Amino acid sequence: MRKKPPPTATATAEIAGMLRLTTPDNSHPNINDLWRMSKDMEAMKLTVKFFGYELAKALLASLPPVQPGGPFQMPMSSKPATQADLEASWTRYWSAQMREPHAIHRRLWEHAYVLQALTEHGKDKPGMRGLGFGTSGPIASYFASKGCELTIADTSLPSIDGMHRSALLSRGDFDARVDIRSVDMNALPADMTGFDFAWSVAKLHQLGSIARGVQFVEKLVDNLKPGGVMVHTTEFSFAVDDQTIDNWGTVLFQRRHFEDMANRLAARGCRVLPLDFDVGSRPLDRFIDVPPFDMPSQNITDWSRDSAHIKVNIDGFPCTSFGIVAVKNG
Repeated sequence: MRKKPPPTATATAEIAGMLRLTTPDNSHPNINDLWRMSKDMEAMKLTVKFFGYELAKALLASLPPVQPGGPFQMPMSSKPATQADLEASWTRYWSAQMREPHAIHRRLWEHAYVLQALTEHGKDKPGMRGLGFGTSGPIASYFASKGCELTIADTSLPSIDGMHRSALLSRGDFDARVDIRSVDMNALPADMTGFDFAWSVAKLHQLGSIARGVQFVEKLVDNLKPGGVMVHTTEFSFAVDDQTIDNWGTVLFQRRHFEDMANRLAARGCRVLPLDFDVGSRPLDRFIDVPPFDMPSQNITDWSRDSAHIKVNIDGFPCTSFGIVAVKNG
């Protein structure tokens, strides 16, 4: 089969002209046939987005106060983010511990999920050694505040300001307990071993391919002590089974990839917490946010300050966050 020739410069210019908001000569509305079909789509997208955000705020405001105590036990599994999780006491407890306002947002869920899993396995004790990937957020500061010794690894030297939370510990204590290293996640140095726990947040889908993400998790077993725990969160394409994005800047894992990952980890002597692929059925589980996630116009940038989503549309694929937990046999 012959490959379809690329569009000519003329055709590209014609398409660009059809997608203009106005005609260039007199600033009249663009009324070509293609534009008649698509001219309202951006406004419709914004309407759906911000009604979803308003619903999230209303549901959050209606929640009863969190009961005293914590951390709270939950039936821990390898699972996607859901509205039920973000309304539960365990995520709201971790928001308070991170000194962050609670929100119905999948990124907050990822941080809370990592903290819950590692704490339930007793990895928040002084002297525990942790290895982290994915440098934004409060996880490093939280574990450093508990007296853990951490190594943070990334492809480039990360910003300490993006990790240090002064509400959790002083900058001096952070610097004393956190070692930051620039490493290639696809080829970890041989000396990065003997860790009690490891975690990554939103990094597996940035390694260049699905295969590399699975291989990274499989190889990371060697960096853990017996009894060590690893927790990873990444993108989960949950609605489309026959296609996905691979060999790209952001790849999308599917159910079969997590099942493969679990099988590989089991073969390497790890117990993987049960896989649960229920993405929820509450209103915000069914709200799939669409780009733009940052407002392109300075006149409405404040509209996105209250962004709240569990599901997002990535290049046409409905996705959410998925967390997987594995414990290395002792």
